[in-house]
Amino acid sequence: MLLFLTRYNIIPSESGYEAELGVKILLISLALTLAAYWVVFPRKHEIHDNRVKVVPGAYSYSISLKSIEEVKKVSGSKVFAYYNGIL
Repeated sequence: MLLFLTRYNIIPSESGYEAELGVKILLISLALTLAAYWVVFPRKHEIHDNRVKVVPGAYSYSISLKSIEEVKKVSGSKVFAYYNGIL
């Protein structure tokens, strides 16, 4: 399909400069995406006597055990749907 689109000038062919620029843009966007995942997704949880410390990457935050009202087991895509204490 792509060959058909380029052959009949529906998608024009690209020069060497445009191809190199496309590769650079792709690699930069990949690096930014991986950096965002590294910063946002938790990799370590520390449970202390009075708090839970979550360490996603470059920073950490603590949750007081007194503020936790209920704990439920979640699975699948529900893990990524957590917002403001509500699933």
